[in-house]
Amino acid sequence: MPCYSKAIAAIIMASTIQIGLTAAPCDLLTQDAFDAISPDATFPYSYSGFCTAVTNWNTNNPSNQIFMGATEADQKAELSAFMGNIRHESDDLKAAREYYICQVQTTVNDKVYCKPSGYNGGPYNDPYCSTLHTPTSDPAGCACTTIPESTAAPGYLDADLLFLGRGAMQLSWNYNYFYAGADLNVDLCTNPDLVATDEEVNWGTAIWFWTTSTGSTGTTCKEYVEAGSFGGTVKTINGGLECPAAASHYGSVVGRLNDYCIAANVLSVDNLLSLGECSGLQGTFDACKLAGSCPACNGENPPPPSPPPPSPGPGGNHNYCGLSWADANSQCGESCYGGTNEECSSGLCYADATSCPTVYDGTPQPTSQPTHAPSNSPTTAAPSPSPTPGPSNAPTSQPTAEPTSKPTTSTPTSNPTPVPTKAPVTDAPTALPTPVPSNAPTPQPTLGPTSEPTTSAPSSNPTPVPTKAPVTDAPTALPTPVPTENPTEAPTNQPTNIPTTALPTQPPTAQPTNSPTTPSPTPVPTPLPTNQPIPGSAGWYVDGDMCTLGQSTQTLYTSATACCTDQLSWMSNELCVSLSTGVPTNMFYADQIASVCKQDCPAGNGLPCGGSPSDLSLTLYSSIELCCATKIPWEPSCVDKSNGNEPQGTGKYYVNWSYGKCALDCPEGSAAGCGGVASSWDVKHDTQAACCSAISWVSDSECVYGATTTTSTTGATTTPTSGTTDATTTTTTTTQVTATGWYVDGDMCTLGQSTQTLYTSATACCTNQLSWMSNDLCVSISTGVPTNMFYADQIASVCKQDCPAGNGLPCGGSPSDLSLTLYSSLASCCSTKIPWEPSCVDKSNGDEPQ
Repeated sequence: MPCYSKAIAAIIMASTIQIGLTAAPCDLLTQDAFDAISPDATFPYSYSGFCTAVTNWNTNNPSNQIFMGATEADQKAELSAFMGNIRHESDDLKAAREYYICQVQTTVNDKVYCKPSGYNGGPYNDPYCSTLHTPTSDPAGCACTTIPESTAAPGYLDADLLFLGRGAMQLSWNYNYFYAGADLNVDLCTNPDLVATDEEVNWGTAIWFWTTSTGSTGTTCKEYVEAGSFGGTVKTINGGLECPAAASHYGSVVGRLNDYCIAANVLSVDNLLSLGECSGLQGTFDACKLAGSCPACNGENPPPPSPPPPSPGPGGNHNYCGLSWADANSQCGESCYGGTNEECSSGLCYADATSCPTVYDGTPQPTSQPTHAPSNSPTTAAPSPSPTPGPSNAPTSQPTAEPTSKPTTSTPTSNPTPVPTKAPVTDAPTALPTPVPSNAPTPQPTLGPTSEPTTSAPSSNPTPVPTKAPVTDAPTALPTPVPTENPTEAPTNQPTNIPTTALPTQPPTAQPTNSPTTPSPTPVPTPLPTNQPIPGSAGWYVDGDMCTLGQSTQTLYTSATACCTDQLSWMSNELCVSLSTGVPTNMFYADQIASVCKQDCPAGNGLPCGGSPSDLSLTLYSSIELCCATKIPWEPSCVDKSNGNEPQGTGKYYVNWSYGKCALDCPEGSAAGCGGVASSWDVKHDTQAACCSAISWVSDSECVYGATTTTSTTGATTTPTSGTTDATTTTTTTTQVTATGWYVDGDMCTLGQSTQTLYTSATACCTNQLSWMSNDLCVSISTGVPTNMFYADQIASVCKQDCPAGNGLPCGGSPSDLSLTLYSSLASCCSTKIPWEPSCVDKSNGDEPQ
């Protein structure tokens, strides 16, 4: 992989061109900015095609133009919202056709043929062709036909006969192709694959959707942006699954937010648009920023590509590793002389880090000036004048051999980094962890002492490391409360393995104690430390992710609470004490995947008990109500579900998008027409007619879930002339219509009789109803046949195979997170999802890394 140039740092500035109140859209979204937003864009996602499509649309639609807001700020706001959404929809402008139906494809005589997942030949019914929409109906749509197996490519289907997702906005369904083609003056009914093969048509359909389609909201994306809402655009595009995120769709929402932030950062947007129109989106945004799973929203854009660095030669180069070019140029740490990312133990390889020493044959040479900031590996003869970014709480594992001649920081940092542990440090977990862990410890201890000084005034002579055993007759009464923030003019002779005093002692003692004795430093160095515990000393000490009571050479505390507070502050103190003492807290924590809260008590006690949380960084709450309201706000039935009770619903009508029908908000099967308890974001209607009007494109006879048909009518009413009533009463018997086929059943499809929408295969059911999930995985879960494909476990930094766990590694069973991407090989899974672990394949197979 190539190095990245410092030239990319100029892209953001270059994307801002002030030319009055309104600029041409492509004067704001320049070629460089386009490349920075989507560095991996492939055909048909060209910049020139984008600019031509924008110009054509605005010329032909003067009353509905795109990216032509009243001010340049308005234009950038719409450009960033559009680019963020299409980056997400098209897999960073790499997917010309959707993966679920056309990930496996072949080309014969320049014509593309697709093999849908699970397709084994024969006739095929397009799951994206609604028979309710025809060229003569209102609303209209392209005609549906049964698609034959291709004779030119046996086992495949002609892509030009499918109305699958294509292009920047993944246009799908026969009715969208009909209307987009009409507005763009292109026949997309007979040639829908133009969206994937023609650059201008590709971008034109995305612009058409943005400015014209209202989805189920009644509002276009363009109108939402003009009202200041990014959340509204998400609701129009995919609100049924992302407003809020369905339990297994959380990772998709986080990805969309990160894509939006990438575009906004490159275009120098001052303020993001509101997230409020999409229920739960603001909470997801706050959580993913805190967790680090949407790094661009914290200002961390992925580096775009750039020309490769100069070839190694006698003149040397300035290739250095870093998290960004600025980081590499300031830290001057690890060099990458050969110009490849593989040379970096962390970060990427950047060229032109001109502030760093020239690298000759892979070896940095000293410069005449010190580096701007210290690095893990020193590169200059003299120390740097600026402090390191932040000290660690833990001391280095071994003292340095010689004292430094000058302190390495001018002032200490006020907030050192937390002590890294095996547990994550975020408050709320995400469905998908970040691609590269951000809170991992540095690979090597620093070569100098920590940035935080230990004395208020320098000592005249540096002191060596004190012993852990007290050597004075009696310690002083109390240590001083807090350390000073002023650095020493001269550093100590050797740093201690564990700091033992809050402030230095005043006069020297024969031997130091574990507690400080006086407020000023000693003039004479103390002897070297011993490694022996104090005879008979016992107390609470840190032991992995808990505290243990016993004898130890570590720092000892009088209680588990004190040990947890001081040594394991990243964890809830109550949880730490509970783990240390074995006594459950009986408090509550969130399981956001299942959308429930669980109680920290033995799981065998019944719900809501779920045992101790496996994620030790979770926040504990005093009540199940507080836990649900704070951590599971999108699930109105959280308390009921957590307690194992069936939610009852409101009894009103709502659109159940899984069925595409209006259903009653009540437990499915509890009464006729009940479609399950509605979610908080579902709009509730008092009448069936009001609900059906929200999906006006569905006929009245098809609108209502669990519709009934009349099976018999008998009798008539007559009045005899005698004045007596002898009448037969009209009797109507209704029965629910049922049929057999594949229908959606939670997170899978089931074969059987149902009043729901039925499909002829599990593949069609999964594609149409559970498109947020990998089609292969959905079909596997529905049929019980493992995919034998691979998925990432980013916490363990391994990839697992979807096969019975009892078969041995790399088999790990079916993934619990159903939104994960599946890969055809272990190597592709590791390289794509676990790029920071070079031994991923070995570890996944249970082999010793080589």
